[in-house]
Amino acid sequence: MDGQIKGMFRVWTRCSAAAAGALWLVAGAQSGRADVISSVSQFKNIASLQTGNGNTLSGNGTFFSTDLTSNDGTFTTVTMTYPGAGSPVSLTSSGPVDYLFQTPSLADKATMDAAFPFGTYQVSASGSGTGSTSYSYAADDYAQANPFLTGTDYSSLQGMDPSHPFTFHLSPYTNAGTPAFSFIFLTVFDFTKGQTVFNQGFLAPSTTSVVMPGNTLAFGDSFSYEVDYSNRDLVASPGATFDAQLGFDLRTDGTFSSAQAAAPEPSGMLLAACGLLAGWAARRRMR
Repeated sequence: MDGQIKGMFRVWTRCSAAAAGALWLVAGAQSGRADVISSVSQFKNIASLQTGNGNTLSGNGTFFSTDLTSNDGTFTTVTMTYPGAGSPVSLTSSGPVDYLFQTPSLADKATMDAAFPFGTYQVSASGSGTGSTSYSYAADDYAQANPFLTGTDYSSLQGMDPSHPFTFHLSPYTNAGTPAFSFIFLTVFDFTKGQTVFNQGFLAPSTTSVVMPGNTLAFGDSFSYEVDYSNRDLVASPGATFDAQLGFDLRTDGTFSSAQAAAPEPSGMLLAACGLLAGWAARRRMR
């Protein structure tokens, strides 16, 4: 199941980039611009796996992604050049005006940093319109510690009763730098049903707990959770409407299964059987 966890919630990268556009309107707009390229963002993600109560974390891979949003028409080609050996790479359409490149899971931070080092990143697009933008990636800005569920949350999740509320307690979110934005994301994915069943996003970094209401999860299903501490920096990107967003995410995943639904009590089963028999007898008398 560990392999399934890697990247299971990478959709947050896309959701984060899209929703952050509202923030760029306030904090990152380049005054007076009306460019074909609206915005470009890159995210570096470091994943961990929680296997017990508290800070019981092990490495769970890394990945890099970049996203471009168009202001005007549809691009047929979007290309990013950068200092890494794999340059250039192509961004493919992921929505009406969105284009995305994302790596598979990489072994560790050192591998990701070697593939996508500091330097100048340039994105060029052509199609019904043509545009280009570039930005400087000069420093990392991750939170200072990986997130995890504190106390006995991990063991309490194992076999939990989904009819009751559950409170997730989060480790402290601390920063050394001064990111433009910091957010917490908490997501629960149902492996049995193949869908996200609970998510809380863009929470303040001061958030220490999140309550999941009762009956959110199904009985007897298998789940994974992810806690994501995400820092965002804004840097100049001439040629785009908004400043480029550089994201630095620390993600921690864990797995659990909910309790099986309780079998009906014998007395309840007897009453149900009597009700069925009574209904059958009544239908017989009506014939």
